Amino acid sequence: MKTNGLLLLSAAIMLASCQSMVVENVITSLPHETKNGEIIFEVPAGQRENVYVVEGNICSVYKRGMNDYVLEIMSMDDTSQVVNLIPFGEGEDAMMLVACYVSDSRILVEDIVQKKYAVVDVMAVQWGARRKIEMASLSLLTQEMVPMDDGKIMYLNPGSFRSREPRFYVVDPKGGSRKLSKNGQKSLNVLKGSLLYNPQKNCVAFLSRHTPEIEFYGADNKSLRRKLTIERDEVVEIAEVFSGVIKEYLFKNKVPICFMTGTSDDERIVAAYRDEHAQMHLLSFDWDGSLEGGFAVNDDVWSVSVCDNYVYCWERGEEHDRLVRYDIRQYE
Repeated sequence: MKTNGLLLLSAAIMLASCQSMVVENVITSLPHETKNGEIIFEVPAGQRENVYVVEGNICSVYKRGMNDYVLEIMSMDDTSQVVNLIPFGEGEDAMMLVACYVSDSRILVEDIVQKKYAVVDVMAVQWGARRKIEMASLSLLTQEMVPMDDGKIMYLNPGSFRSREPRFYVVDPKGGSRKLSKNGQKSLNVLKGSLLYNPQKNCVAFLSRHTPEIEFYGADNKSLRRKLTIERDEVVEIAEVFSGVIKEYLFKNKVPICFMTGTSDDERIVAAYRDEHAQMHLLSFDWDGSLEGGFAVNDDVWSVSVCDNYVYCWERGEEHDRLVRYDIRQYE
């Protein structure tokens, strides 16, 4: 019995040791030099929800009422329209209220109201035609999804902010069962961020919207490998509030605005970060969590795309919204 107890103690120590071996990188200062990029095109403020550059094509996501279609693909050469995809409205082939997620050449468009989604492979779209996009049902309680190349979907676990549950799950919509958090139903407001997937490095990065951190996970076992932290003075606490029999989680003090959005390729992560003074920074990291460079921008950055050696930012201002191109090599 004594021997068994020693073995259990030894195993517990080894397990705790493995769980605590997380490499931590701390950034104490950020690049503040302001850069002006090349404006690819600009439109009056509020016409498009987001704009991405995917495989050299400009992909615009529209707000309802601004266009008859959800997604417009344009040529990078002259910004002329190539094709419109997915009409707004009710029905089998239409969408009503959309959220959009981009990974590699794929764009996942989710209809929040009708609980369905479509994955558009930009490289496979037949140019010059209003192609019918196949829809599938989807009901995931999450605010971040990643379309994967094998048809599966990686999604953020909204309850992982306070428990030992995994930060993310992977589901096969064609046959796999979804996994839902026990704590996620009333906690969507306390866990937001961007999931980035690198299949070559078997790595997942989570850019937090409410803490100045990037977490790096193993894609297969969901284990936390690294954590990058930007030093700041504010500390945000979460309060538990009971409403009848339901427990809700709310911020106790001011909500910080940190990593607004991000993107990645095989070698780097590019993220838009807002500091305590509402200054927006565009930062570049490698997949080991080391800061490679960056600069400050004047307007809010709503989406970031990487294509070849350029970073494309959808910057929204008071009067105009712009797609702006920056050369990565100038700030690394």
